[in-house]
Amino acid sequence: MVCSTTMIEIGHKRLQIVKTLVRSSEGKRRLVPKYENEEPVIRQVANEPVRLTRGVLNGHFCRDSGRKLVVKLCDGDVLLLRPQGCQKGAYSATIFDIYSWMIKSSTEHTKMAKLRGIKARKETARRERALRRSIS
Repeated sequence: MVCSTTMIEIGHKRLQIVKTLVRSSEGKRRLVPKYENEEPVIRQVANEPVRLTRGVLNGHFCRDSGRKLVVKLCDGDVLLLRPQGCQKGAYSATIFDIYSWMIKSSTEHTKMAKLRGIKARKETARRERALRRSIS
């Protein structure tokens, strides 16, 4: 499988211009670069890979309906999920928890399929017995 985008490794630093929030005379807020000695202030920040999902959330999630999910891989093998445009509704889980949940779900799915087969066989046997009783 070929991925069209490249992931940035965790721990690599990138440069970022420091910005401050300023209110204009109309009352609007905007971010402007911070300057010291007529030079913009630059800091190094750790890169954490961030991706957006291709699809959007359906109507099952109320206010998040129609939004894409932001997926962020943080330090410590933690996966952070939140709707795009929302900062508060973030959920996180470790990669190991997600992996164990996937394994458990797979085994539960197999187990339930087997139980459905047993239930179907019992139902057909019950119907056959009921049919034999009604004939005799």
